[in-house]
Amino acid sequence: MSLLKIPLLLSIALGIHITMSPPNPAPSATEKLPPTGLERIAPRFPILLKVEKPQSAWWALNLVGGSIRLYCYRRLRTLFTFELSIRRDHHLITTGVYSVVRHPSYTGAFLAAIGIALCHLTPGTWVTECSELPPGAVVPIWVVGLSIACAGLDARMCKEDRMLRDRFRTEWDAWAARIRYKIFRCTD
Repeated sequence: MSLLKIPLLLSIALGIHITMSPPNPAPSATEKLPPTGLERIAPRFPILLKVEKPQSAWWALNLVGGSIRLYCYRRLRTLFTFELSIRRDHHLITTGVYSVVRHPSYTGAFLAAIGIALCHLTPGTWVTECSELPPGAVVPIWVVGLSIACAGLDARMCKEDRMLRDRFRTEWDAWAARIRYKIFRCTD
């Protein structure tokens, strides 16, 4: 049933696109009647915010990040919790994406967050087309927010590593010696 939902949602999006897209170019300024009431506010909300090529790339980045995160949920099963914890039947997972980096779930979250941020900052989006902020003013806000989130995630990963090391000792030490990178595999 859930696979059937995909074409339904896509067809709804197509229907909304067709319904809300003007079939002809906008009339010239001399042909338009002067705006009244809500019509004065309406120009601040574009009829169609089109998808630009860069936005598609950022969407794909978000999709990759979400897919990595979903893989981690499924790979760890009941061991994956949003709260730091050691479960009664806990064991160290060192295969799959966990053989590439120690915290792939955070890699996925980071990629998804970057994808979302860049999607919102792409020309043609509400933030860039309708916001009262001058062009480029939103970027520092995203950078500060992302920096704070990254600092918090780094502290959490360190705490998680300590917790796992305390529980698994030599097994964790051997794994951490092989897999030195927390979220991105970098070249030496």
